[in-house]
Amino acid sequence: MTILLVAAAGLGPGATRADGLSVAAEPTYALTRLRLTDATGLTTTTDSQSLTQQYRLGLDKAFTEALLWRANGMLLRDEIWSDTDGASSDSTRQEWTLSTGLGWGGTVLGGSFTYDRDTVDAKYSAEAAGGGRQRTRVPTLVSETYGASMRWSPADLPNLNLRLSRTNQFDEDRAQYDTSSTTAGVTATYSPTNEVGLSYATTYSTVDDRVDDTSTWTLGQVATATYRRRFFEGRSNAYLTYGLQSAISETKATSELGAVRTQRPPLSGLSLVETFPDIPSTDTLKPNPALVDGNVQASAGIDLGFQRTLAGDTAQRDLGVQMGEPLEPVNVVQVWVDRLLPESVWRAVEWSAWRSDDNVNWVPVPLDGAVTFGPFQNRFEIPIQRTRSKYLKVVTRPLAATVTTDAALGAILVTDVMLFEEVSAAAVAGRSTSLTNAVSGTVTTRLLDSPALQHDLSFQLAKASGTSAAWTIANGLGLTQRLHRTATLTARVARTDSRSGGEHVGQFDWGTSLGVNPIPAASAGATYAGAWSQLKEGDQLRNSASVFARADLYQGLSVTGNAGQSYVSGLGSSTRTTFTSATTSIVPNRALNLSGTYGYNRTRTEVGERVRDSEGQQASGLVTFTPFPALLATAGATRSTQSGTSPRLLWNYLVSYAPLRGGDLVLTAQHQETSDDVADATTKSTSGSVRWNLRPNAYLDLNYSNIDNRSPQSRTRTDSLMLHLFLTLS
Repeated sequence: MTILLVAAAGLGPGATRADGLSVAAEPTYALTRLRLTDATGLTTTTDSQSLTQQYRLGLDKAFTEALLWRANGMLLRDEIWSDTDGASSDSTRQEWTLSTGLGWGGTVLGGSFTYDRDTVDAKYSAEAAGGGRQRTRVPTLVSETYGASMRWSPADLPNLNLRLSRTNQFDEDRAQYDTSSTTAGVTATYSPTNEVGLSYATTYSTVDDRVDDTSTWTLGQVATATYRRRFFEGRSNAYLTYGLQSAISETKATSELGAVRTQRPPLSGLSLVETFPDIPSTDTLKPNPALVDGNVQASAGIDLGFQRTLAGDTAQRDLGVQMGEPLEPVNVVQVWVDRLLPESVWRAVEWSAWRSDDNVNWVPVPLDGAVTFGPFQNRFEIPIQRTRSKYLKVVTRPLAATVTTDAALGAILVTDVMLFEEVSAAAVAGRSTSLTNAVSGTVTTRLLDSPALQHDLSFQLAKASGTSAAWTIANGLGLTQRLHRTATLTARVARTDSRSGGEHVGQFDWGTSLGVNPIPAASAGATYAGAWSQLKEGDQLRNSASVFARADLYQGLSVTGNAGQSYVSGLGSSTRTTFTSATTSIVPNRALNLSGTYGYNRTRTEVGERVRDSEGQQASGLVTFTPFPALLATAGATRSTQSGTSPRLLWNYLVSYAPLRGGDLVLTAQHQETSDDVADATTKSTSGSVRWNLRPNAYLDLNYSNIDNRSPQSRTRTDSLMLHLFLTLS
């Protein structure tokens, strides 16, 4: 508490400001009572207090135009005191972060020197069974990185980038963690003309794990040449690329405990927030490039926080990838998130893994151990049974509202997914080399202007040392024709052949679509697509057709509907799926909005003489009432059925009221209910908050929340009062 008071006093109205200096203080104090009643009527009560203090200090100093120094520091301290029916416990976690760097140079020549350090320590105490208190202290964890870089960007000459870094991660006793890694690299890029691009990169890295007595060094080189050109007066565009990649590595292991990881880069990222009738075994994931871009700071649009559960969103989250090389094995999946999670929280997140060859039919992959959370990085580590597959995904749900009341965990955003193969260091001890050649290209040619007819050709050839060459070639024709000012027709036919691992795969694709928009208030369309796959196991035929229509019947009244059917046959089975859905939106006035949706799907699968039918329906409605900006009320209901299960009815209510806005004092009240009639479960959430804007960049929040979860097995009631202060100078 002393740290909080001193910092808050120093940031008062009379605090001194300095050029290039920024200071922020953000203490939060919370009181929580958790009451858990089991099926026998026994109630357990836990009272807890928490004090979270976060202080940030930043300083920038320009000595000259070519010399700039920066430094940033942060202190994060979490203290929790709890009492469960007379048994008390407490915990303290403290983290210090320091980042500093010196940048030098100008636009042609420049570089930087950096140093980053992160120190974490924690201690716990609880009443022992035999009396007294049992105290536990976690050894201090330290992560520090030294870095240097230099760039040279002369005109009309190759651009050079040099980088060097050294990272040490260890605990104070160097008993559980003691790892050092070094990376040195050079990258050169050069474009002698607008059509030609050349690049070369080499990286040398070492990893020494002194706890497991293993060490590895790797020297990698990548050279790339690209060529692009337009032909035939711009009617044809060609793009060619050639790449040469080599790697030499050596591993030494004096213990059977060490392990070596090899990252498996994916071809693309995929994700899905499941909605009816999606289930993990048969859903289709959608592209999500942000999930595999390597940026572990920026959100990929998937939220695992408990606020989603409070809003009635408990849908499963599918986080997947399409593998660049399906024959490469994977046995570790990392899921990065945007914040550090306490152990009680990350252990409450349950994961499952799945694989697929077509992003449609998924098979479970067993977990191969307990899921953990990184001691230095914000990431889940999910060990899975070693698998090879074209598609791979892990699935989870948002955090349950009963796990924590920490407002900072209301949103937990997924930032990235990484895949690895981990093997025993002893199994790969020794030196290994690899060499890969790859060439690829695309050529598109506009054959006709009216109708717009285009041919596209793409190819890829790759050869890695010790393996046979893998190649892919695809030809396609695309047609676009405007039949009328209100109607457009598109069509495409393509042939793709590929060979990998000694197996040849061929596929014909064809499809056409017609879109009609006779008036701005109405549109309709129809689509047909088919594919014939020639696989090692046999041929497979796919056909699908769908129609849709949209109309704004009157001002404030619109309807949308679509229906379709797909049929897949071959490989000893056939599947026929029929679906339809309709949505209506009614807005009689500015204050009232009504909407309703109905969906139906039916699937029939035949495998030999066995036939399985499944059917699902879902109907939902939502009413939103906003008589004035400060008041919002919504009520919704969803009824869903699946073959072999009882109908499920979910209710959702929400009331939000903010009587004062835009001033120094803002009041907000909110109530929400979710009810599941089949499970006989309800969740009620009531909250209120007051914000006092003390001055620009300074405010005080007071929040109260009550969460009541009831089910036949238990009832959980949580009351929480939180005081949050934010002060900053810059």
